[in-house]
Amino acid sequence: MLSKETITLLEEIIEQQFDFSSCDAIQLTYQLIENIGDKNSHIRDRLIYPVLAHLLHDDVLEKEELQKIAALLMSDKYLFYDMDNQVEDSVLKRSFTVLQLVILFYKHRKDGILEEEFFTESVKRVITYYMNETDYRGYNEEVGFLHSIAHGADLFAQIVQHQEVKMETLEVILEVIKDKFKILEYMFVHDEDERSVTVLEHAIKRNVLSEEFLVEYIRNFGRFEKGKLYPLVYHIVRNVKCFLRSLYFRFIDDESYLFLTNEIKTVLKEVR
Repeated sequence: MLSKETITLLEEIIEQQFDFSSCDAIQLTYQLIENIGDKNSHIRDRLIYPVLAHLLHDDVLEKEELQKIAALLMSDKYLFYDMDNQVEDSVLKRSFTVLQLVILFYKHRKDGILEEEFFTESVKRVITYYMNETDYRGYNEEVGFLHSIAHGADLFAQIVQHQEVKMETLEVILEVIKDKFKILEYMFVHDEDERSVTVLEHAIKRNVLSEEFLVEYIRNFGRFEKGKLYPLVYHIVRNVKCFLRSLYFRFIDDESYLFLTNEIKTVLKEVR
């Protein structure tokens, strides 16, 4: 838990447009990481997240320190913390770890701060994490946004733009996203579809995925078994429809992707 003094410091840093000259930036960074999943939504979203994001992004820390931080965030202590959800709301620690990894992966795309081997292994770990995340809640009245799937999409949106990420990995990422939207147990209603479609948009516009793969990918969205109990019967249908609708309108004005939008329309007409 952050002390009152640290909270005041964070408020001052934000008020001063993220000027870190009067504090120990490294010490503050690790203090914020330790509290990355604070259950107080104001402290977590309005103080810890922006200040930590600027510390990681704004050339405040040396490249070697950022590499250490990336390794820490990718570890079992953070990205894979309590994956079986034995600790109440432990998803907050995982989900807001992912949100800071978005910053680091963006900075890597811009400045090349990570070693190639580490980045490659990190992408594999992110995919594994996303596949195994089972706390799908977008928002909770007590703790605010949890948003594991939306934050996962934000991270994938950075990953797929890296040129070193090859076609095979892009295909895997798209497949695991599809699998998440074909679940029975939860209905996504907190912008998860739009943020996940952004991943597809970036991946598709790299023009390395084949038309055959993309057409079959869309067709597979329509292949599922409905739940047999209410309201589960609606979950997968709504997830699939919302995702495909969002994808359709993302590409509707680009005639070079007519093959994609036509296939989406076909599948949407078939989904009941």
